[in-house]
Amino acid sequence: MPNTDIIFKDLNSKDRPFFSYPSTHAALRIRQRTSMLPHELMHFLDLNICIDITQEYGTYGTHKKHLLFYSPKDYFYYVAIQDGLSGKVITVLHLGFHKNLAWPVTDEQCKAARQVYFDYISQLEQEMSTVKSESNIDQNLNYQQAKDKVENDRKFKEITNFKRTYKVLVNALYICEEGQAKRRTLFKLSVDYYINDFEKSIKQLLYNNIEITQRIDHHIRRKRLFHETIYRLVFENKKDLNESYIFDFRPWWEAQEHAAHYAIQRKIMNQWLSSYQTKCLALPVPNSVKLLRLWY
Repeated sequence: MPNTDIIFKDLNSKDRPFFSYPSTHAALRIRQRTSMLPHELMHFLDLNICIDITQEYGTYGTHKKHLLFYSPKDYFYYVAIQDGLSGKVITVLHLGFHKNLAWPVTDEQCKAARQVYFDYISQLEQEMSTVKSESNIDQNLNYQQAKDKVENDRKFKEITNFKRTYKVLVNALYICEEGQAKRRTLFKLSVDYYINDFEKSIKQLLYNNIEITQRIDHHIRRKRLFHETIYRLVFENKKDLNESYIFDFRPWWEAQEHAAHYAIQRKIMNQWLSSYQTKCLALPVPNSVKLLRLWY
């Protein structure tokens, strides 16, 4: 499995034409429907790590491009709708939404989008290995000096003499009963720190504070989510959304299996409820049926 952190760091440092940019609506949908950040997706589109599945006519107009891409953070496929003239990304759709609003995406197209992504990874790994094998002493010296300077600056800025606070958004990534990956904010959290290291502060909070796990569990129930369908928790710095810490619950495919199981249970429950409902009268539902939704 490729290291996505290295991939996105490379994307940020790569020279590229800045053509794509998200609308306010698109930026919101990217955060809600995927684990990617808006600027990461813009990198993908500008570097053509996607395939164009545009047809002649569609809901969004003839000048709008439908770009299918593979998200390595979600192990899912999405379609970005982009204005081909201005580069503005209008929205990002699940495959189900795209099927309802425009046309269905085929398995062959999904495989092609995935292959484009992994082809880029292979090329990136080749470039990285080539750079490592070069014996240019001056470049290595300059790189080391620049790295040392960054580390020294960082150490100088990290330590503070007074207590400061992170405002943290706790998000759950889960698979809904329709089989789609979704994101929901569970609650907001304040985390105190003296050393400006977001990831380290969140890890200390999770390992040392037992109440935080109980609070997460409480809000999962309050949001009426199933524990088994949640595959990842994302802690985001509210002031700087580029800073985040990811805690993986379980593999994505395992959460999808549980979601499919709950979808079958809901179908059975609806069949039971249908005998208690008519056009003119709704009879009270047995408590045993009501409690099916509350158990995990």
